[in-house]
Amino acid sequence: MTSSGRAFGEGSHGTTSLFLDDLRIATNVTVPGGARALGTRASTAVRDRVIGQGQVWLDRAQVLDDWYVSAYAPLRDGAGRPVGMIYVGILEHPFAAAKRRTVGWVLIGFLSVALVTVPLFLRWARSIFRPLERIGATFEKVGAGDLAARTGISRGDDEIAELALALDGVLAQLQDHDRQMRAWNDELNQRVEDRTAALRRAAQELEAATYQLVQSEKLAALGEISAGIAHEINNPLAVIQGNLDVLREVLGDAATPADTELRLIDDQIRRISLIVTQLLDFARADQAGEDHPATDLAQAVAECVPLVGHMLARSSVSLRQDIRSDRPVRISRIAVQQVLVNLIVNAVHAMPKGGEIRIAGQDEDRAGAAGVLLEVADDGEGIPAAILKNLFEPFVTSRAGSGGTGLGLSICRRLIERQGGTIAVSSDNGGSTFRIWLPAA
Repeated sequence: MTSSGRAFGEGSHGTTSLFLDDLRIATNVTVPGGARALGTRASTAVRDRVIGQGQVWLDRAQVLDDWYVSAYAPLRDGAGRPVGMIYVGILEHPFAAAKRRTVGWVLIGFLSVALVTVPLFLRWARSIFRPLERIGATFEKVGAGDLAARTGISRGDDEIAELALALDGVLAQLQDHDRQMRAWNDELNQRVEDRTAALRRAAQELEAATYQLVQSEKLAALGEISAGIAHEINNPLAVIQGNLDVLREVLGDAATPADTELRLIDDQIRRISLIVTQLLDFARADQAGEDHPATDLAQAVAECVPLVGHMLARSSVSLRQDIRSDRPVRISRIAVQQVLVNLIVNAVHAMPKGGEIRIAGQDEDRAGAAGVLLEVADDGEGIPAAILKNLFEPFVTSRAGSGGTGLGLSICRRLIERQGGTIAVSSDNGGSTFRIWLPAA
């Protein structure tokens, strides 16, 4: 716009107007076409502030198409009453442009300074924070159990780097102490293990010695008892048997009606004699047999069959053999037969309704020693769990009410263990299995 006002800066103009009350009566503001904007009125807000309140109004205002920094001041009469206004406006555009240029130069200067100082600051900050980060990472590794973790800082250019170097030194000492503690702990554990193993061996040896002592005491007592029984019972039995034979001869045919009773007396005398014989055999089991026997196991098993054939036939029990070993075993033939006959008789008693006994043998090495495993299995009623663990002890039997003395299996065990073998048993409702391992001769 054109104006006769004073210019303020390049391309900018000022405007002035004189108002009578709120009516413009003099101005250099022109309207399109070049005419002065006389007769126009000020805004209500300006009039109320300047005329009504007598105060100066300062603000930016739009005049025609441009924005001006404007000021209105009251004109007073001789009595001091506001009668008009004077207006002064300066085009805002030059100031806004100058402001933008100033802000631009300030930004350019700030960016220039930042481009120069930020790398330096970052480098300086990195020199401070990098050691701190390494220290933090080192603490995390140490907390996870890695005592070999170090910060990796080799020079102490400042306090933080010196702190990192000191931390590395402390960690090195801690690692050395931990290594020593681990070595001492391993040594202590090894000593404890060695001492525990020694105590365990000593306890086992003591237990074995105690067991042998108890067994020896038992056998000694049993030997004395057996000798006394043989003396005290066999003599009366001989008298009874002799008198019974004399009675048969004296009565002759008159004894025929009492044959059944006399036979029962004979059977009971033989039973008492057999019990006494078993007691004596049990007491002498350690002394019987050869020192270094050698027996063909298949032949010994085959020779047992005729000894129990009548019992098998009478009880409807079959016997099946499957000996697949030709190794001679270290036990006497008589001892093998005594063991097998005892096991077969027990199996027959366990199968009152009949069944099958299976005798199997095969080579089996144990702890580097050659040997033969012999198994005797039946389909019987099984052995009660209450006596299974003590089955091989003297006087333990599952046939206490049917004539069993409980000495047979204990004699079997002593005959087998005397030659370095073992005997074990497993049983359930489906039958029992005896496993006998004998070393090769």
